[in-house]
Amino acid sequence: MQDEVFSMSTKEEARLNILQQIESKKITQRKAAELLTISTRQIRNLMRAFKEHGAQGIISQKRGKMKNRKYDASLKTKILKLVREKYEDFGPTLACEYLEEYEDIVISRETLRQWMIETHLWVSRTRKKNIHPLRRRKEHFGEMLQGDGSHHDWFENNSPCALVYFIDDATNRITAAKFSEEETLETYFEILEKHLRFRSA
Repeated sequence: MQDEVFSMSTKEEARLNILQQIESKKITQRKAAELLTISTRQIRNLMRAFKEHGAQGIISQKRGKMKNRKYDASLKTKILKLVREKYEDFGPTLACEYLEEYEDIVISRETLRQWMIETHLWVSRTRKKNIHPLRRRKEHFGEMLQGDGSHHDWFENNSPCALVYFIDDATNRITAAKFSEEETLETYFEILEKHLRFRSA
């Protein structure tokens, strides 16, 4: 029988590499969750799919489901409601990723970007430049670190919490993050320690 050929996205290749490291006991599931910035529950689900179906089990089964066809009005309303309630502070790219990861909804980034602009949930880079000149990002990783907290009902249990994180200015890469009941100075100290360990690793 001829081997089946399938393609993987960069994100899926990264997940496969991490899962292989778990299987060979090079890293723990908790460490894998930190590296992929997802929950340990999601890691367990990925490992189950990997063990049952191999590398192909990592490929998103939602890929292409809603492409090349028009979105109906009810779906548009549902998506914008989710963005407004849970992901209002997110840009279109990150919002798309969270919609797929946590809401089981796949939509093109460009379509969501247009919808968010229409409903004033997102300001395009061009309009931002007209409103206020953007500061140039730093050229090298580690020159500037920014900390912030995002308050949402992340786990849909009516107990809102804050995702506190540090992000590198040059690369826009999140270097450390933690869920916390409150956005406290102690939490920032904890993720600062994670960031410093990340830098020295």
